[in-house]
Amino acid sequence: MADRQRISDLHLLKRRFAAWWEGEPFDLDSVRAEMDTHAPMETAPMPMQVERVLSPRLSALELVWGPGRLFPGDELDESMLAAEILAAGTEGPLLLLGPGLDAPVRGFASAEREIHVLEWRSEAIEILASRMIGSGFSVEAFDLERLRLDRSYGGAISMDCLIHTDDKVRFFARLARALPANAIYVANDYVGAPGKNIETAFASAFAEPQPGSESDIRQIAESAGFETERVEDVGATVMQAARSGFIRVSENMESLSGALAGPIGVARTHEVAWEVEAWRARLELLGSGRIQARRFFFRRTATTSA
Repeated sequence: MADRQRISDLHLLKRRFAAWWEGEPFDLDSVRAEMDTHAPMETAPMPMQVERVLSPRLSALELVWGPGRLFPGDELDESMLAAEILAAGTEGPLLLLGPGLDAPVRGFASAEREIHVLEWRSEAIEILASRMIGSGFSVEAFDLERLRLDRSYGGAISMDCLIHTDDKVRFFARLARALPANAIYVANDYVGAPGKNIETAFASAFAEPQPGSESDIRQIAESAGFETERVEDVGATVMQAARSGFIRVSENMESLSGALAGPIGVARTHEVAWEVEAWRARLELLGSGRIQARRFFFRRTATTSA
């Protein structure tokens, strides 16, 4: 019975992916009626190695986005950014905020510098710490609304932090105090206006969205003691990475059946479906321009008003 339920869940998820990719409506009642008429045969699941310590949510996100990822990313893009930060920053340890898991920070693995990783998603802290990718890496938890930095850093990068931070003034002020003059801070994030559609698009994230406009972000940063060197539109990169994740899961659904088997697998299946629905809404907003993916390059100035 459990195997039949698993196959049913897999079939529904596969049809949901197909409908999303073709831009067609997903009629749950119609699909269920079709399944009752043509019940899929039960087959033995193919084994797949999945870390037992991962929660259904984290393991589902890795199934969609790839090992070490809680959100879409591009390895080449991340490596190039890491190289730029290592070349442009002042001396001292580097601060990495909010990578989720280990994949987004692997570009820093060869750095002969201390790397301090702070993660705000409490569910990911233990896993991230267990995947230390170099002797110079350290991992700690932090609160987005109560960022405390008790040391100085030679540069910083944050990932999806500003979109979930309500008090952005405090966030930038604390960061400015921890960076010396000329240090670089890069923020990979989203900008846009608040609204119900944005809440839907970030429904599967680990915190409520608190969007701000690009001009607001720049003004807050500059008031805290940063100058804006440039702002890049990385929407195409984010959208391509997201679509690649969906295609990979859709094309490899059968080989993933082992990871989606049993009670834990049912929970993972639901998490995957939830992630797909939220990202479908996010891609629609990105495509229409109602939200934008931006990469801010800030440079710490010599003085601060923080």
